[in-house]
Amino acid sequence: MKLGLIFLFLLSSCSLFNPKKGPFALKSYKSLEDEDYIEHMVSFTKIYLNSPDVGLIKLSSKSKKYLKRIYRKIQANNELLFRGRAQAKFFIVKSKKPFHFSLPKGNFFLSSALVKNFLNTEELLLAVLTFEMIKSDSNLYPLNIIVPKGYLETARLLELTRIPFEAKKQIDKLAFLSMRRAGYDPSSYLLWLQTQNKNSLEFGLQLRGRNISREEFSLKNFLVKEGNEGNNNVAEDRNSSPGYYQLIKEIEEKDS
Repeated sequence: MKLGLIFLFLLSSCSLFNPKKGPFALKSYKSLEDEDYIEHMVSFTKIYLNSPDVGLIKLSSKSKKYLKRIYRKIQANNELLFRGRAQAKFFIVKSKKPFHFSLPKGNFFLSSALVKNFLNTEELLLAVLTFEMIKSDSNLYPLNIIVPKGYLETARLLELTRIPFEAKKQIDKLAFLSMRRAGYDPSSYLLWLQTQNKNSLEFGLQLRGRNISREEFSLKNFLVKEGNEGNNNVAEDRNSSPGYYQLIKEIEEKDS
């Protein structure tokens, strides 16, 4: 299933040009295509990483392989949803605030505070990753053409990648089903929404007024209607893999 660029033009926050009356004579003019806009968003990656207030935790090759392994497992078990074959890149941003976002073509960003303080099981990490994988693979981002000033702050980039409630509800359902197909405990996705709800002050930068309670309620309704066992509000207690513990240990040591 390919969601494509469904929201790009429906959610435009600024115009690409101001239309004028009369014929347009410039024969070399070429309108902005979907792929052009995706490349525009991909360019935000480099701009953000070069911003003065953004610091990264350099991951070991072992941790990078672990993240790519769980990424491929989710992808391989949901081939009808994930049609893209981008090489995933993971960035751990040093920050005392929890946040996560993605950009097209497999660029994923997690803050160190998010990983250390809130993703205390492997399947909570997978819940966040699956959500961002759906956004990135399907290019589900609002249309925001900006003129870069040489840097992008985290708050601004979260704003540029934020999607409306109705779209978020659909991705929540797809993420839940994707985790289940990949053999993970899908109730961890509901637990992830509940974690944000219970810690809404800490997640202020991420949520920015988004009603996470409505989102949690919507997913619970979906689970009840579908008869899923994952609507028990408690994720199954499973052992996380050695790769997960290695990643957490590495981030804790390098973020001290």
